[in-house]
Amino acid sequence: MRIRSVTVFATAHELAKAGTLARAAAARLRDSGYTVQTVRGAVPPVPRWLSDRTPRAFLEQARELDQKASDAGLEYLSIGPLVTGRNPECDLLPALPDALAMTQRIFANAFIGGRQGGVLGTVLSQVAEAILGISRQPASGFNNVRFAALANCGAGIPFFPAAYAPADGLSFALAMEAADMAVEACGSAQSYGDAAARLSKLIQYHAGRIEPLMDAVGRENGAQFLGCDWSLAPHPDEGCSTVAAIESLTGAPLGSEGTLTAVATLTRAIQSAPARHVGFSGVFLPVLEDSVLAKRVAEGRISLQDLMLYSAVCGTGLDTIPLPGDVSNEAIAALLGDVAALAASAGKPLTVRVMPVPGLSAGEKTRFDFPYFVNTSVMRLDTTARAPVKDERLSVGRVPSDPKRANDADAT
Repeated sequence: MRIRSVTVFATAHELAKAGTLARAAAARLRDSGYTVQTVRGAVPPVPRWLSDRTPRAFLEQARELDQKASDAGLEYLSIGPLVTGRNPECDLLPALPDALAMTQRIFANAFIGGRQGGVLGTVLSQVAEAILGISRQPASGFNNVRFAALANCGAGIPFFPAAYAPADGLSFALAMEAADMAVEACGSAQSYGDAAARLSKLIQYHAGRIEPLMDAVGRENGAQFLGCDWSLAPHPDEGCSTVAAIESLTGAPLGSEGTLTAVATLTRAIQSAPARHVGFSGVFLPVLEDSVLAKRVAEGRISLQDLMLYSAVCGTGLDTIPLPGDVSNEAIAALLGDVAALAASAGKPLTVRVMPVPGLSAGEKTRFDFPYFVNTSVMRLDTTARAPVKDERLSVGRVPSDPKRANDADAT
């Protein structure tokens, strides 16, 4: 098991402290035998730190934050949501492709759904346009790895690009790369229940080691350790494939009957394990990061609709999805709306990180040169779809018991 990231949540003025804290936590973990891949920082939503809500000011301050993150020794920095439930205006989204193109460490996100069950309908088209703009700077589609649309996601998620910080206070959390634990648990299991029990026990063991270490680091640095996101995040190595674990449990390729049950079982095992949970704490199915999933997509076994179905019971949503370069704004916007509606109806955090690849069509193979990606076939997206862009806020979630909360779609 690797630790993908020590993620520190701080204000834009505390990045030096964030770097010191991140390095201290990473050193303590490495001394205890754990591999830590990256140290990262995240600041509150853009409206909280941007002094002047103009594209020019946004670009200037994004560049400054990129440099401050570098000076602090942070490998990546999430600048938080450009769009929130309280600030649904989209005036900064057109500048986002330039902001990502001119920086090295910056990640960003934007809300497409509120924390209490709303779909931000008028935002969908603008977020889709930002995704298309990012794919062209440079014209490889790769920079979209640094942007995600969020639905029902709170502060304190340690995985990027979903991460953003609360309004104040210094805190931190760990993003785990735990797919290999699922491979171990499922490979030796006699049943679904046995696999769940084995996975839960592994999480409990490592949480029992990690949490006291991180609490001590927090006390020493005046920060709060929030916990770990024990999601089954994969690595391109086949021994770290979430899908390999699922298939060893079902005895059939991903997409066969029984897959949904296996995904739900593993998610339940993660969330019920005796540990301090943060973030998604579920099963991750990122197409370009999981070698077996990439293979199943290339074989034509898995569609976007399949991944949407599994998102209803698992983890982050639709992640690292390669799309045709000529995909329409309307089709992406409709997909964003569906994920926001699912997050609202299921009452869970979901994200969308899609990657249109200029020059490629559905079925053609990607050519990303990135050590944490596995190339696969570009996925198909229905080009006739339309999003509910005329609805400013579309209520699609569960009806709250208190009618006064019915219109509460505050994303932060």
